[in-house]
Amino acid sequence: MVRGAHWVYDVTGAEMIVKDVLGVGAFHYGEVVQMTAATSDGCAIPAANTGKVVGVSNEAQTTDGTVAAGTLDRVKVIINPFGVYRIPYDQGTTASTTGKITWGTVTDTTIPFTCASSVGYENFGGGWCWSYDTGKLDFVVSSTSGAGTTCTMTTVTGTTTTSDYGILIQPIGYTDSTTDDSSTTVVELNAGASSEIDADQVDQGVPGTNGYAVVNLMNWIRTSTYGMEMLLPQTMNQATRYMYSQTGTGKNTDKGEAYSDICFFPSSIYLGNIAVT
Repeated sequence: MVRGAHWVYDVTGAEMIVKDVLGVGAFHYGEVVQMTAATSDGCAIPAANTGKVVGVSNEAQTTDGTVAAGTLDRVKVIINPFGVYRIPYDQGTTASTTGKITWGTVTDTTIPFTCASSVGYENFGGGWCWSYDTGKLDFVVSSTSGAGTTCTMTTVTGTTTTSDYGILIQPIGYTDSTTDDSSTTVVELNAGASSEIDADQVDQGVPGTNGYAVVNLMNWIRTSTYGMEMLLPQTMNQATRYMYSQTGTGKNTDKGEAYSDICFFPSSIYLGNIAVT
């Protein structure tokens, strides 16, 4: 699997812009870099899902300086506010429920699961449920958070009712970074060298608290058998693509990996006051 956030293009047609940025911490190549005024004194720090996005680190660099001593060092960062990066999902490392969401009772058109609160996902239409044990990809038409803490994904007819657990692949769409309502598209990133999208987040994230407001431009599946495929409903709904760490006879031939093409401009430190409407 390709680790970290990898440059794909800029929506304005601009070339990649790499600049030296004052930073504090251990930066990994392909790691999202943020600023948080309250904790980093205006200096870049590795992604913590709590600040504004500066860009993506273009080198592995540990800065030894400190703000207090006035000995800050630099790290090279891709700073394009409209840059698009292909980021993998954290799908876990074993053929088990670790790092996945355990589904409730799956029907022909629904996949329910327990959320951590009553929030769940109220607007996940256009996203995907990828069932780990059966390999089936189910296109989500809509989602609701009902009584208690159950979130239900309504899928296109034909959902594999034997599926037990899997991951969520974010919908194509945008967000307004000034709100935390149900229409936001928020990704939570793992820290460090992986910088993968958290795929078992059972509640909608809140920008600046536990994730970044983003625009998701395209979803992909890469397998050994089929190569890189766009996740298009008309061709991929109900397709079987086993995840990369799945084991068992016939189940490890595809070795599927999920990716999203993410633009961070709603969370950009350069464009933070621009609301998407």
